[in-house]
Order: sequence, then structure tokens, then C-alpha cells
Amino acid sequence: MADARWEEVISRAKEGEEWALEEIFVNFKNMVFNICYRMSGKREDAEDWTQETFLRAFSALKSFRGDSSLSTWLYRIAVNVCLSHLREKQPTSSLEEVDYKLGGDDEPEDDLSEEVQTVLSRMPPFYRTLLILRYFEDLSYNEISQIMKMPLSNVKIALHRARKKFKEIMEELEK
Repeated sequence: MADARWEEVISRAKEGEEWALEEIFVNFKNMVFNICYRMSGKREDAEDWTQETFLRAFSALKSFRGDSSLSTWLYRIAVNVCLSHLREKQPTSSLEEVDYKLGGDDEPEDDLSEEVQTVLSRMPPFYRTLLILRYFEDLSYNEISQIMKMPLSNVKIALHRARKKFKEIMEELEK
């Protein structure tokens, strides 16, 4: 869709027009589901968190100023939803607790291996988020900076630490 078209859709959605809200949902639901699925590792959680993301987004849509793209704004809401749920859960303590299933129509196109999902599930949520945004959602450092509301230099440092932590966990699991 062209930028002018999106401006119209967003303007109409802010006025509560159902077709515009549906247009946003249809165009961004897979993107939001993918981030939620990768953060949770569970289809049921991802579905719930996706729904929660859109409920929060639509209730806050009037505050969307357009300083960033709509997708960046939605990513930020999805990340906040995921992090809030992950903080409520205790970290996974064994491989048997990882409830990750491959296949299915709604799962991310480039499914993660069980081993990668296991490592991600053992990472601190902040590092997990950064790795998913960068390497699985293929976002630029600038986009991650906007989503995470962090200076670009901090994103680079944090990603370096996240990769190091990922490697440490991977090595622990291989023992």
C-alpha cells in the first residue's frame, strides 16, 4: 500500500471505522503473530498475545502520531505485551518443558529448530527480544532502536551481549 493510502486508513481507523481497523489487522496480523510466537515458543500464547497486541493498539490508536511507521509502532506494542507475559513466567528449566511444535498454517515461515527455540527460551527476555528482532524479523539496528526506545549504540552493545549469551547457553546444552 502507498504511504498516502496508509495515512487515510490510519485516519479512518482513528475515527473508529471498522473497515480501516480490519485493514490494519489483516495487513499486520502475521507480523505480530510471528514476533509473539518467537518470543513465547507456544502457538496458544502467541495467539493470545497477538490478540492482546491489537486490542492495545486499537485502544491507543488515537495517540499514534506517525513519528515512526505503523509497523514499528505495532512491533513496540507486541514486544511490550510479550515482555510483560514473559516476566510473569518462570524461565524454562529443562528441555522437556519446551513446548514447541513445528508445522501448521499460522506458524512463522522460517520455523526455528527446536534447539534454537530451547536456547531462546532460556535467555533473558530482553536479549531474546533483541535477537528475534534482528535475526528472525530481519530488522535494522535503527528499527530496533526505535522499537526498543534505545540509543543505536546501546542496541549494538546489547546485541553483542545477547549473541554471547546465546553462544554460552548453546554450549551448556551441548555438554
